[in-house]
Amino acid sequence: MDRLKLDQTGARRGVLYRHSLQMGDDTVTLENVATMAIEDESFQPYKTPKNRQATGLWTGLALILFLVSMIAFAVTAGGGGLVSVAGLIAIVSLIVCLVSAWFAIRLVLAMNRVEDFHRLRIGASDGRQLTLVDDNRTVLENIRDTIRNKIDTNDFETEGVFDLDTDTVKLSTDPEPEPDADPEEIVREAWSVPDAEAADEPETNEAEEATEPDFEPEDEIVLGEDDDKELEEKLAALLKGEDAKAD
Repeated sequence: MDRLKLDQTGARRGVLYRHSLQMGDDTVTLENVATMAIEDESFQPYKTPKNRQATGLWTGLALILFLVSMIAFAVTAGGGGLVSVAGLIAIVSLIVCLVSAWFAIRLVLAMNRVEDFHRLRIGASDGRQLTLVDDNRTVLENIRDTIRNKIDTNDFETEGVFDLDTDTVKLSTDPEPEPDADPEEIVREAWSVPDAEAADEPETNEAEEATEPDFEPEDEIVLGEDDDKELEEKLAALLKGEDAKAD
């Protein structure tokens, strides 16, 4: 059974940039958005040429088989009964006729079915119209409110993507500097905020660290006169021992 889809009557996906809105092949800047309106409409999704043709074929087949079954029943009434060939043809024709009629009725009921949908129309100042179509009005209202909020508050940081097939609206904010911002001002602000850890650490002078001794003053060794004599005696004894070994 053939069916019309909502994307045949409007866009289904769109991208919301910082300064523009794109839906399908159409792009409009937010400054040029003039009107936004949500309209409630209805359509018959199964009322297609293919379904009309199928309904006519099933209906014609049901009528032909009905006539065949009636003729066969008339023949069986003259003699032979339902056990004869005519009776068998009458029964089979009637069964197939009922099946064909069921398909024809099913198609007719489907083609008469009415479904509601909603259309978001965005009018541009240059006369163009961008449309979004969905059966969920809440999603369209969220998209409309997001665009209106960006225009009213001059919000050029929020970006988003919406997909009506999944009924999702995703928004994101990228806090980047504006293109017309002064680069020197940005650098000055970055350097004006010192690192917290660096601010807590005390500053040290490398020259003073290089001149500081590796030991404390109280650890210095002081030699007296008695220690000098004792060292001289030990050196003399060592020299005598070496002379004796040489002899």
